[in-house]
Amino acid sequence: MRTSTQLTALALVAALTTGVGAADLRGRVVDSSTGEGLPAVTVVLPGGTPVTTDADGRFTATGIAPGRPRVDLYRIGYAPRLQVPLYVTEAGGAALIHLSPQPVVFEELVVSATRARALQGQTIAQKRLDETGPRDVGEFLRTVPGLGAVRRGGSALDLVYRGFRSEQLDVQIDGGAHVYGACPNRMDPTTSHVQSEDLEKIEVLSGPHALRFGPAFGGLVNLSMTRPPQLGEFGVETSLETGYESNGEGRRARLSATGGDRSYDFYLGAGTKDYGNYEDGDGRQVLSSSEVWDYSIKAGYRPATGERVQVSLRQSYVRDALYPSLPMDLDVDDTTILGLDYARPLGLGRLDRLTAKVYASAVDHVMSNERKPSRATMRAETTVDNRTAGGRVEVGATVLGGRAFAGADYRDLTMDGSRVRQKGDMMMHDIIWPEAGHRQIGLFAQLERPVGTTALSVGARLDRVSTSADNPEPSFVALSGTELDRTDVNASATAGVVRHFGPDVEARVFLGTARRSPTITERYLYLLPVGLDRYDYLGNPGLDPETNLQLDVGLRLHTARLDLSVSGYAARLGQYIAARVDSTVTPRSPNVLGVRRYTNISRARLLGLEASGAVALGPGLRASLDLAYARGQDLDLDEPLPEIPAASAALALRQTSASGRYWLEVSERLAASQDRVAAEYAETETSSYRVLSLSGALRLGAHLELRGALDNALDAAYSDHLNRRQTSTGERIGEPGRSVRIRLVART
Repeated sequence: MRTSTQLTALALVAALTTGVGAADLRGRVVDSSTGEGLPAVTVVLPGGTPVTTDADGRFTATGIAPGRPRVDLYRIGYAPRLQVPLYVTEAGGAALIHLSPQPVVFEELVVSATRARALQGQTIAQKRLDETGPRDVGEFLRTVPGLGAVRRGGSALDLVYRGFRSEQLDVQIDGGAHVYGACPNRMDPTTSHVQSEDLEKIEVLSGPHALRFGPAFGGLVNLSMTRPPQLGEFGVETSLETGYESNGEGRRARLSATGGDRSYDFYLGAGTKDYGNYEDGDGRQVLSSSEVWDYSIKAGYRPATGERVQVSLRQSYVRDALYPSLPMDLDVDDTTILGLDYARPLGLGRLDRLTAKVYASAVDHVMSNERKPSRATMRAETTVDNRTAGGRVEVGATVLGGRAFAGADYRDLTMDGSRVRQKGDMMMHDIIWPEAGHRQIGLFAQLERPVGTTALSVGARLDRVSTSADNPEPSFVALSGTELDRTDVNASATAGVVRHFGPDVEARVFLGTARRSPTITERYLYLLPVGLDRYDYLGNPGLDPETNLQLDVGLRLHTARLDLSVSGYAARLGQYIAARVDSTVTPRSPNVLGVRRYTNISRARLLGLEASGAVALGPGLRASLDLAYARGQDLDLDEPLPEIPAASAALALRQTSASGRYWLEVSERLAASQDRVAAEYAETETSSYRVLSLSGALRLGAHLELRGALDNALDAAYSDHLNRRQTSTGERIGEPGRSVRIRLVART
């Protein structure tokens, strides 16, 4: 494996110092109605490499083999065009491509300024998701620089971004909708309620800078579901997929259809996944099986030019998911997400756009110890119901030579759940969620203004957050020693600048501050083992909101052959919410060491660095490298914060045929050992690892494609630092060993 890493690294170095290349691919993207060049259009080249058009709509890429490659084009406010054939010659003639305007409903999250995108983050296009075909969205996202994920079982990995976790990281669906997991141990985070096949893109925005879209504390992840195309004439496209994975004997199938005409459009996706227990690199079985069925529907109607209303419905049904690190497994998880979006031009002077969204989500969750060894002495079953409703309204305007946005949003979460334990003839009833509520109403404003080659961005928001517990355990009331209901007023602000130094170099600096109110778990949880150590955790209604003051800086170099970006961040956290041992409280759960009560600590710090690079090595041949490093420190205890991902790197070498008929990729993922661990939580060190994988696809005809992958080709035995420990052995859950994945996709 050392040899493969060295070869890939040498290829990258050689590409930076030589002029290897082939024909140029040049083009210009214009508005189909006005003929004007369109800036900020993302052009996804063969092999999945994106380039961006300049202020006149032009783009250039080298290292493209002569022939007729196909590209995908995306721009907010315009209908995407997929698999557009272009002709590439040695002379490098330019191609003219038209995009048709498409009204934007609010589910589109990232907004582009005239010359530079005035937000700090990255977008993962549908093409990459489609090629990867991950079992789980969280499992896929931990391959993105800066993102990690906590593994508690075979799926439903829980995101960690730059050391921010749980509700410090805001995960949304379609730019504003929320669905909250019901399990206190987070066996069902937001990402587990959607499937990657239904996603059009994933947007990852860093720091407390996306305040227009919510009180982003440490970052925001938007899971944008596939949106129906808007067609001039009636048409329907369908896709059917089936697949198999050897490790765990996983089976999957999915059907989707899109269609419409000038006035109506629709999207329908439905599928199933059935996975058994997998084996790690040492051949040990990991209890990780699960079954899921789901479907998604979106339907849009355009009553007038520029006006659009859309209704969306998604439901998923998870059964019998095993979690070897938790005291219970999941029996039933039924999720419903309903949304209504509306957008229209205003035509009121400088006020030119109105967008609105309302949504509701429900999670019905049942878990038990039916398959656990503990069932021999005590039977336990927990039933939880979560309900979330919310909405937002926003007005866009042209102000001070830029774009301004102002509006309000609202979110109302209710959590209710109980547990029944039976030991012999004795029955015990426990309150898990005490009919708890978390209500938040916010006002926000943001201004993005281009000034020559610079884009300025300023934003602010004010949130009123109230939490309550209507049915608490009497023992919890006695322990809390304070009023259970709390109301916080949180102010947040951000300012940033993006500067272009010529056509190829971009620099950005953002400074933001935000306040986050404690969650229902942090304020009202009553003696449950939800941490990474063997302690019961106890909520604290008296917690204060935690604060984040964060600086983000970035530099990007983008040429026809090379795309290189580097970003760094430093966050100073105040009133940071941690958990400290409270020896005055008796634990409730068996086999735990004591009780930890949530509390505010005065100071903590997070900082890190990320880098990404891609380079054209020759006709259809590209190499890429991603690096990420994060460091967290509890300044009160003067020791590392827990659950900080290890430094990591990902290398890939990819060959795409000139015709686009096939592509092949060899990749290696590396993680350093993590010896910066939190002694306070008995966190232990993890060893470094390397994982080599192969993947590719072959078009078998105009409508049929075969995709395959060999994951963990050398059957490495390893465990990620964020993996939780198995309750049976006390060892971290091992990652899957060697596995062959095959998928067959048919499209019409």
